[in-house]
Amino acid sequence: MRDFRIRVRGIILAIAGFIAVFLFLRVTLDTFNANDENFLVNLINVISDIFITPFKGIFVIDEGSDFQDLNADALAALVFIVIGGILISEIVTAFLYDKASTIILNVIDTFFKIVEGVIFIRLVLNLFLVSSDQNSFSKLIINLTQWTRNITNLTFLEDRIYLSTVIVLILVVIFDITSDSFIKSLIERSNKNEEKKRRVNVVQRQYPSIQPMNSHQLPSAPVQPIHQTINVNIPTGQPLQNQQVPQVHNNFVNVPIPKQIQMPQLKRLPHNNPNAAPRNGQ
Repeated sequence: MRDFRIRVRGIILAIAGFIAVFLFLRVTLDTFNANDENFLVNLINVISDIFITPFKGIFVIDEGSDFQDLNADALAALVFIVIGGILISEIVTAFLYDKASTIILNVIDTFFKIVEGVIFIRLVLNLFLVSSDQNSFSKLIINLTQWTRNITNLTFLEDRIYLSTVIVLILVVIFDITSDSFIKSLIERSNKNEEKKRRVNVVQRQYPSIQPMNSHQLPSAPVQPIHQTINVNIPTGQPLQNQQVPQVHNNFVNVPIPKQIQMPQLKRLPHNNPNAAPRNGQ
């Protein structure tokens, strides 16, 4: 699945990169006033017009400006194609995972990234004073993000930046980071529980006689006294001198202990070590 996911992402990014190359060439050729009658220049213009059409008139450059030769529509299309290619690759590959928890995490993260991207585009459009009447793309973005201006009417830079939209973007980013951390902690906890259950199942398969037991449920067994009789065999015959025969009373053996035991005297042996120093009297 990982190799297939990488391949799909590579295909999507390659298509977006191919389109971006034509848009970049269109911006470059228009900046240097290339000859439109040339076959190669005409081919690039025809192909790039397909992707520039949704962005026609999104940015207006005044005549006499230093950037009047810049194709702002192609430049806007280039930026949005690159960002859109990355977002599309993340959306498609979010479903190409083995675990459902990973898919859910990626889908939620992708959703927040799309919302953040749309709000950021709204800020850029407001910065360049782009209205919803200029083209279909700006109209779509402004209609989708109209709810971001309901917090406050405070503006900056001659109504180019709306504070309400900035606040909403910050809140969405914070919520995105918080939810991502929370969902990851839940997934890690679930993975640990699954790993613990898997180990228990492996042990039970290897040792089926072992059953899991809680520490507070110990088995109780009745304690019974052990009755045991001790038999002592005493050899028959005449008793030895100066010794008494042990007597058995009530299954116990009474062995009399002599009052005095004479220990044999030990005699010191001479030390045969030739290197030892001689003692006095030797």
